[in-house]
This record gives sequence, C-alpha cells and structure tokens, in this order.
Amino acid sequence: MSKCTDNCSSNCNWDELILDCIKSYSKPNYTIFDIGANVGNTTENLSQLVPQGTVYAIEMDTSTFEILSQREFVNNNVKLLNVALSDKEGEVTIYSGTGDSCTFNIIGNSSCAHMRMDHVPRGTVKCVTLDWLVSKINIQPDILKVDVEGAESKVLAGAKKVLQKCKLAIIENHEHTQFYQLLDILADFNMECFCLRGKHRLTEDSPSCYQFIAKPK
Repeated sequence: MSKCTDNCSSNCNWDELILDCIKSYSKPNYTIFDIGANVGNTTENLSQLVPQGTVYAIEMDTSTFEILSQREFVNNNVKLLNVALSDKEGEVTIYSGTGDSCTFNIIGNSSCAHMRMDHVPRGTVKCVTLDWLVSKINIQPDILKVDVEGAESKVLAGAKKVLQKCKLAIIENHEHTQFYQLLDILADFNMECFCLRGKHRLTEDSPSCYQFIAKPK
C-alpha cells in the first residue's frame, strides 16, 4: 500500500484533485462550505459543481475578504462570510507570515513552523465555532473544504454537530504535529480518512498527510 511522504505536497495540482474529488461526491443541490476561501478561485469552481445548491465562502482576513467581495461569480449561488472559525467564540488575532500573504492564520508562529517563517499580528477579527455559525444561518453543509493555515484542528473541534451530518470533508493539513489530532477528532464521528493524492486509508500509523479527505464509514 502506498504511503504519504514528507514532500507529498510537491509536483501536484491540488486544486484539480480537490475539485475532482468533490465532483465525485457532490449533487447539484448540495451545500458546500469553503473555509479559508482566500480570493475565491476555488469557490468559483465549487459553485459550478452545485448549480442548484449554495457555496459559503468563509474568509477571515479583512483585506482578502474585500477582494473576494468584489468578485463576480458566474453562478449566483455564492454567499460570503467574513469571520474566523475556531473552537470557541470571541475575538482572535490574525497573524501573517512575513512576505507571504498566503500564510494568514490565527495560530501565530506555531503555524507552519516547518517553514521557519516569522508571523506578525495584523489585527483582530470576530471568531465563532462552525457549530454556532451553522445554527445561526440554519444551514447544514454537505461538504467541507478546510484550508486555514494550521488551525484545522481548532475548526474541527468547534464542529462537533456539523461533523455528525457531514458527507465529506477535504482538509489541508499544514502542521505535522496536528495530523493525528485531526484523525482522532474525525474518528470520534465515525469518519475514515484517505490521502487525497494516493487514495490510501490513513491511520494512526500513517505518516502525516498534507491533503486528505474524511467521510462517514
């Protein structure tokens, strides 16, 4: 059986793999949460996969969200939310990696530590749990795409009710140290995990995997 490697994120079109995976699981009326939507490139493609459904593009960084909000999507089925998701409600500090706007996170220097990149505060933003958000808007997502630069375990820890009904989650794991925590959280909801690239099943004995999916057993 193939295994993940430390460089499993290299030489791969992850966006294409993500879209192909979601396409194989989604139905036209599904609701998808794009958590960590950035400027909406993936959101655009997801919206076309669910023409009768809805894509919620969730982006916490204010400046990035401003760019996202100015985007005209082909399908009129995208809703935008400027909020951070974590394991509790309140306010959190946003950090950015110096010289790289793609490393916005709520973790600070412990996020993407393997990159040896300093992170600096850039302000605060409202923070809620995914369970709170879903109850507030009264929408249960069928599919989650989670890419939050190291805070993935916090997002899932605040999504206990959501995970009970979720049909598929695609998670970008930025920290080797949180990988097994992610597997434990998902196992609590009877979800099994597979490498997005290699398709093999992931267990507590597997090396850390950069992009993986979780689905109910």
